[in-house]
Amino acid sequence: MDRGGQDYAAGLAKMVNGMTASVPDARKKEHIRTTMLATPQSVIVRAGEGMLDPQIWGGDPIRVPVLVVVAKSSGWPPDYQTYVQTLAPGARYIAFENVSHFVMMDDPKRFNTVLDSFLQAELPKKSR
Repeated sequence: MDRGGQDYAAGLAKMVNGMTASVPDARKKEHIRTTMLATPQSVIVRAGEGMLDPQIWGGDPIRVPVLVVVAKSSGWPPDYQTYVQTLAPGARYIAFENVSHFVMMDDPKRFNTVLDSFLQAELPKKSR
């Protein structure tokens, strides 16, 4: 995707269409698509630059509680969960089946249960 030139809008639409292709509900798909395409260009460009910055993928492991919820996909390499564990050694890794990239919208009840369980386990008892 062109970072800011004349092909930005077309590149963004192509990326969003790819990300939403497997969303089963047409109404949800359109809501996601419309929302993503309305995001200011500067936000999307900076988020992309941040995710691709090699310094954040360095050898300093994340030492705070981390919950990783992904859609089970053949797009993930077989050792992806192991890779996540090298980035965040104590990470809780959950892969949902039969969902799109937008796990929390495809199966909100299960997602919220997993999130609540994680937060309850990680929050200090005195703050509950």
